[in-house]
Amino acid sequence: EVFSIGKYGAKIIAGLNHGVAAYLEKGEANIVNYSGAPNNIYRPQTNRLYSLKILRHSPGVILGFDLFLVKISGPQKLYSDIYPVKSVEEIDSDFIMAGTSSYVFKMRLSDLAIADTIWKERSTKLFYFAGKYYIGTLSGLYQVNQDKSFVFLGKLHHALTRRVTDMKAGADSTLWIATADEGIVALKNGKITAVINEKKGITSNICRTLFLRHHFLWAGTNKGLNKIDISQPAFPVIKYSSSDGLPSDIINAVYAEDSIVYVGSPAGLTSFNENKISASSVCKLNMLDITVAGQPFDGSNSRLPY
Repeated sequence: EVFSIGKYGAKIIAGLNHGVAAYLEKGEANIVNYSGAPNNIYRPQTNRLYSLKILRHSPGVILGFDLFLVKISGPQKLYSDIYPVKSVEEIDSDFIMAGTSSYVFKMRLSDLAIADTIWKERSTKLFYFAGKYYIGTLSGLYQVNQDKSFVFLGKLHHALTRRVTDMKAGADSTLWIATADEGIVALKNGKITAVINEKKGITSNICRTLFLRHHFLWAGTNKGLNKIDISQPAFPVIKYSSSDGLPSDIINAVYAEDSIVYVGSPAGLTSFNENKISASSVCKLNMLDITVAGQPFDGSNSRLPY
């Protein structure tokens, strides 16, 4: 099963189970096991690479496993034994934030030491945007200011009282928020500007992951993948599912670059060129056998009466 996807340099990283990441380049996969962490880190059999953050302000990548946090910068690996890591987000060139089942920590990027505690409850997804911390929880979305005062954004829309599964920010300062059962909410300047759900054309209100590139928002759900054109007021949707060849309709992660799309699901990692996917399904029917009154019938040179 693939839980997370990102691109680090020229390599696609896929987050797997058992403390393992797969690095893919030019069709070749290199499997790296990070369970060789310091001995004081508890390592059971199940250890998902659930959160993967490619750093923008400094070189490197942060891997958030169920049981520890790893910073990779070139050949160097730095471990932190906070767990279980639910989400990782970059603040600036000096700090990151890491969410666990109990706290949200502000951590120094240089040594992964805890510098502050931003939130003292369970988080499901984190985002740092326009100088504010956005904390997704099981019961909705909170905006936390630098002085740690906070606002519950669930008062803006019922969907924001539900479990938050992912967040992405657009170039126009719109924050797109995926929920576990109410679809996707767009938040801009403190106001709800859009709600995209099954009524708007996506395959399911159970959204598991988001990926935003230019004016296309990719939404992975429990019923397939959706490509949403957020530049159009009607938010037209292109849908991909197992009917189109995906091995599973449960989408854990997605990464798109140019026309190549990478999809992580319980059935592994799938990639496809969206320009080569037909817009309509074609059923290629092969007749294998004909039985009449319980007896095999050779219809190759005959026509059956009605």
